[in-house]
Amino acid sequence: MGHPVALAGVLALLSCIFAIHNWHKTPDRLPLWWDLQAHPLLYGPRWFGLLFLPVFFVLISYLLYLVSLQDSRLQSAGELSKRSADHLILFPALFLCTVQNIIILPGAKSGTDDFDANLFVLMAALWLLWFGHIVQFLEPNSVFGFITPWTSDDSNFTYTQQIGGKIVAVSAVILLIAAWFVPVGWPLLVVLLVFFFGPFVVIWGLSYGYTTSSSGADQPLLNN
Repeated sequence: MGHPVALAGVLALLSCIFAIHNWHKTPDRLPLWWDLQAHPLLYGPRWFGLLFLPVFFVLISYLLYLVSLQDSRLQSAGELSKRSADHLILFPALFLCTVQNIIILPGAKSGTDDFDANLFVLMAALWLLWFGHIVQFLEPNSVFGFITPWTSDDSNFTYTQQIGGKIVAVSAVILLIAAWFVPVGWPLLVVLLVFFFGPFVVIWGLSYGYTTSSSGADQPLLNN
């Protein structure tokens, strides 16, 4: 793939062009935040609502890229690991670009300003599934992947990424299914929190358990 920050810039530019094209099709004030029922809660000026996210997701990708440059192991890793890191740098831009152009902008143009929470959860589940796949190809580093106090040990890092990626993938599939029928409100929020953040808690515990196990160094790594 190309440079991840450059690709994020391209996504931002396309989002800005699309926003300008729809400028007169959207109201003067656009929603910036929604309540649990996905109804608008906070409004802002049109220019901010349409142009903030494109600028924001370029900044996120750029900051991730700058942080990645500080890890010498990440820079000297194999090609597959580097590509995986590039994907993780780009993804915030890709995700936010999709949220703006598939969820926020259509809602504003429709006149309801409602947020399609079920579609958002569906997209979050797809991201989680993709993330679980990508991290399994990362070589030891201190920036990307499931980073815990114990992954400074290379064998623990590899074990944590492999088993963690699989746990996250299973959780993502459950969340993907739930996104279709769980009602908007507290039920959907609880499901999102449990299956999006819950796996990270489990992975943290497994990483710790691998370190403290007397046979941890001899445990076979899970195959991709």
